[in-house]
Formats: sequence, structure tokens, C-alpha cells
Amino acid sequence: MSQFSVSVRGHKKIARELGEVMDPVRDGVKDLIEFMEEEAEGFAKPHPGDTGKLAQAVKSELAPPGRPPGGKVFLATGRGSGSASGLARTIEEGRRPGGKMPPVRGVKRWMRGHGMRGNPFRLARAMQQKGTEGVKFMERAAEKGEKEARRILKDVAAEIERKWG
Repeated sequence: MSQFSVSVRGHKKIARELGEVMDPVRDGVKDLIEFMEEEAEGFAKPHPGDTGKLAQAVKSELAPPGRPPGGKVFLATGRGSGSASGLARTIEEGRRPGGKMPPVRGVKRWMRGHGMRGNPFRLARAMQQKGTEGVKFMERAAEKGEKEARRILKDVAAEIERKWG
């Protein structure tokens, strides 16, 4: 999973009937999206030797005003979105055995950052032949976000009750 979204269904009816009640809902969705983005960025840098470039590929977007409250956290891809963005999906999901060999230069930098010695070409070839397990940083952030959503929804419900009880 390299993207997750949050949306509120039935928002037009709620907004019509309760007007300003959507403000706390929108704020809650914003808090949840920010939480999940921070979690994904944290999980994307699991080792002290990691540079944090992978975390730069994690982006978020909120629904514009006038649309249903919602948002998403995703991996940016393409030029200008961080040098690790092209690898982000591979790192998230893993590399299948027999696929393309990773760049030796990148493997060498990764080895150095993790305090490893050895032949980067041999490691790259082994990664190609055997594949790699995904880090699942987006998936783990989504799981934590699910738990956080319950807490945020309780807070939103409490605020709505306080204001319009």
C-alpha cells in the first residue's frame, strides 16, 4: 500500500442540517492526515544511518474548501519530488526475485550509512536474485492512523456535543 485516504460521506446533508458542525470534522480530518504523514515519515527512516530522503517522498493533501472533508497521504513520484521518490515504492513494497538489479552506487551509499562493509556489487546482485522484503512504512502508518482515527473521532464528537449538544 503506497497511499491511504480519509473521506467523510454524507457531509452535505450534515452541513445543511448542522451548518458549522463540519468545522470540527474538517479539523479532525486535518489532524489525522498530519498524524499519518508524520508516522509514515518516521517509519521511512528506521535506522540512524538513513538520510531521511525516503521520508521526503511522503506527501499529503487535504480536500479543498467546499469539498467533502478528506485528504490523503501518498508517495510522490517523478522529478522534483525528492531523489528517493523513484525508489520509494520499491522500498515500501520490496523487490521481487529476478527483477532489475538495484544501482550499485545506491547500494554502496546505503551500506556505508548502515556501517556495513563488503562488496556492494555482490549485495546488489543478491538483492536482484533473491528480492527484498518491503519496509512497509506506509502500511504501518495506516495501521497507526486507524487507531488514531478512533481517538480523533471521539474528540470531534465531544466537541460537536459541547457546542451543539
